[in-house]
Amino acid sequence: MTAVELQNGVRIRIVLILFVSILAKLFTPLASDAVISASSISGVNNFFYFAVLICSIIPSKIAWILACIILVVASILDLVVFFLSFIVTVRCLDEGGCIQTLPFSLVVLGLSGLIALLDMYQTWNVYLILQNKTYVASATQRLRVVLTWAIPFVILTNIAMIADSEFSVFAIIPLISLPVVIFLAHKPEATFLGLMLIITLISIAATLFSVANELANMSLLIEAVLTAFGFVLLFMPTEYYTKPADTPEPDIHILPTFTVENSEPYTDFKASKALKPPAPSAPPAPSAPPASLKSKTAKDTIRQRNAKPSDGKLKF
Repeated sequence: MTAVELQNGVRIRIVLILFVSILAKLFTPLASDAVISASSISGVNNFFYFAVLICSIIPSKIAWILACIILVVASILDLVVFFLSFIVTVRCLDEGGCIQTLPFSLVVLGLSGLIALLDMYQTWNVYLILQNKTYVASATQRLRVVLTWAIPFVILTNIAMIADSEFSVFAIIPLISLPVVIFLAHKPEATFLGLMLIITLISIAATLFSVANELANMSLLIEAVLTAFGFVLLFMPTEYYTKPADTPEPDIHILPTFTVENSEPYTDFKASKALKPPAPSAPPAPSAPPASLKSKTAKDTIRQRNAKPSDGKLKF
């Protein structure tokens, strides 16, 4: 996966973790008292998630290191909450005094385990981002991502208000303004988009002061934070940050070169003697002719000696 995909995945899972945390908080009052006490520790993680969200927007490696540390702490707290909830649920089953609250305790226990797994997976992805050599920061792309996260909470706010028989016109404004800003994020309309985000923040504030539902209030706070982030990103330049390439290490197997000042050749007598080619062997002696050929040759020699010299005349 590329650095951009990893960063976007971390941001999307933050929204997913917040959604699961809200579900766990809804079922927690219906669980046993021991599970409620154990789950109260995880309330601090909501601030950790917002801090990780801020770090993911800042285009800096230091910010990602800080996000990794925060996620490690959040994962430890999630594991503590999960094991404490598991222990008190098992004890309650042994004593047989929490049969009515057992289903809700198991639901809270399962959601706590899911949050712990997501936090540990988040930590691993941030570690992969830190190991990546390229850091890409695009303000307009991040603006669209952040505002896309806010839309599910806008829908959740309206559903909670309708379920509680509360309705406000101001709660509908983000359903219209946020998709418009997302669609026009790449257009050179910074003034218009900034005005739309300001109107969205005003409508969220008006809804927050007029609604008493706890779930709606929590969703409105998340909407406000994400919209404020989008407003800041709207005026940030689009930049790409690239880590410089590492210089290759020198090869230790290369031998150093040097110059010999003495021009006289060096002779190793032992080596030259050992490398001296062998002396050529003597040619083989010619073999003696056979006896019959030898006797015939001797007779011819005697005939030549006894022959009379020719007077130069031809005889017929």
